[in-house]
Amino acid sequence: MKKSKYKPGDIVLAKSPAGDCIPAVQVRLIERTYVPEVKDPPFHRGPSIATPEFAWWTAVLVRKEEADMLRKEWSIPFKHPDKMNTSVYERNIVKIVKKRVRKQRRK
Repeated sequence: MKKSKYKPGDIVLAKSPAGDCIPAVQVRLIERTYVPEVKDPPFHRGPSIATPEFAWWTAVLVRKEEADMLRKEWSIPFKHPDKMNTSVYERNIVKIVKKRVRKQRRK
């Protein structure tokens, strides 16, 4: 499994795989799923087909305003606070907005 530069709890800016016309939104990463490359056996006389490796994250939208905008302008069914879950391919993550910060314990 390849390492990721993102960690659970990071807030990232993610674009849509549907195109650049849908604006990027901020999401909080929850869990990473990695799928390794798979080589299928060749069909009769044809070449073998390989499925490339990829990774995606289970995520939650951070801002209520972005969920409302996606629902109203693009008819994407996000509703605050119940239905904010989504999934993001790692290749669609633009940048890290805020890294996960651990709270320090008082001594």
